[in-house]
Amino acid sequence: MVFAQPRHKDGNKEKRNNYTPEQIATLQTKRLTLALDLSDKQAEQFMSLHLEHAKLREKQHTLRKSREEEDRTKLTEEERYAMQNARLDQRIAFQKEVKKILSEEQFENWKKIRRHHGSKRHKMLREGERHSR
Repeated sequence: MVFAQPRHKDGNKEKRNNYTPEQIATLQTKRLTLALDLSDKQAEQFMSLHLEHAKLREKQHTLRKSREEEDRTKLTEEERYAMQNARLDQRIAFQKEVKKILSEEQFENWKKIRRHHGSKRHKMLREGERHSR
């Protein structure tokens, strides 16, 4: 016997937490401090970097939601391209800032953590697609 998860309009709405950008930045910084044994100075630098990044994500999320509610139209190819291009630019800038904060060894470990985290997310998405068919 198989039981399916109930589908929600907003995807995994139940799994999402409504943390403030400050709470998100604090949790991310503490996780990274544990994983990379950050110094106090490095933790402070990451806190401001994570806070800036969390505020930016919240702003983008709010804009996207308001656009969806206003006109309910799909993005054009140019808009999708521009969004992906901007997202990649942000990731490149974030990585450059991280590289300034961390030692070489810490930076390599950070990249490994990021790759592992991304592959874990990718695996979860694939399994979700398989179960929704």
